[in-house]
Order: sequence, then C-alpha cells, then structure tokens
Amino acid sequence: MTWKVDYCKRAETIHISASGTMDLRTITAMGSEALATASPRRPRRFLLNARDMAPDVTTAAIYQLPGILTSHGLKHGDRVAIVYRPNTEHGRNFEFFETVSVNRGYSVRVFLNVEDAWKWLGVNVMANSSGAV
Repeated sequence: MTWKVDYCKRAETIHISASGTMDLRTITAMGSEALATASPRRPRRFLLNARDMAPDVTTAAIYQLPGILTSHGLKHGDRVAIVYRPNTEHGRNFEFFETVSVNRGYSVRVFLNVEDAWKWLGVNVMANSSGAV
C-alpha cells in the first residue's frame, strides 16, 4: 500500500495516486494527507487515481468514511473524483462510497476514465493535455 499526494498548480487540483491493498486506517491517512495539502487552497478539487488500489474495507467502514474524512477537513464544497479500473472486483466499494457521500451532501463521483473525471472537476482537459493523474 502506497500513495502519493501532489498539488497541480496548473489544474488547481490535488492529485492522489494509490496502489496496493488499503484498509480503513491507510485510506484515512491518505485522505488526511490530501486534505491537509489542500487546506489553504481554493477551489478544493481532488482527483484520486485508484486504478491500482484494492480497498480492503467492510461495508460498515465505507459507510463511516465520509464522517471520518469530515473530521480530517473534508468540506461540503469540495469536489472529489475517483478513477478506478473497469471490471475490478472493488468497483462496488467505490460506487457505494460515492452513494454514501452524495447522500450526506458531498460532491463525490467515481469514473472509469480520467478524461471524464477532469471534465466533472471543471478542469480543461486540453490545458492538461497529458491526461496524467
């Protein structure tokens, strides 16, 4: 389990790349680092590349995660895009996290490709032509 958090000034977005198996504790630590990186910046947009990540969490833990991230600084005005690999066995976890988050008033969406995530975040894909996450 590893992750890297970077601020992309040109796209005004926090990029998080995660790989390996991650439990609730490591997901919380990763989210806390991303939120701390974003704290002085506006707009607060996050793009999580979870294509190589395997969440090892229960349904109950996913249900608690928006509240946990709120305690680390997640705000209702933040936008969080999560990109995961199509046909992954973990897709339901990402989709359930989106549902739970949206039901609690957060702007969280999951995507199967980076371009759609950029568009939803309001980032000009052509300006960030590399499409890198």
